[in-house]
Amino acid sequence: MQKHFKFISNEQRISIKIISFISIISPFKWYIETKVKNMRNSGY
Repeated sequence: MQKHFKFISNEQRISIKIISFISIISPFKWYIETKVKNMRNSGY
């Protein structure tokens, strides 16, 4: 029974890590995308 609980908590930990990773990276992605768009608009 404890092993089963450990497995679940481990899965939850992994999903939390993935979610936090995405939430950290998405602003950078947005920033890079806007920079690229601005460069294209200015005729780069």
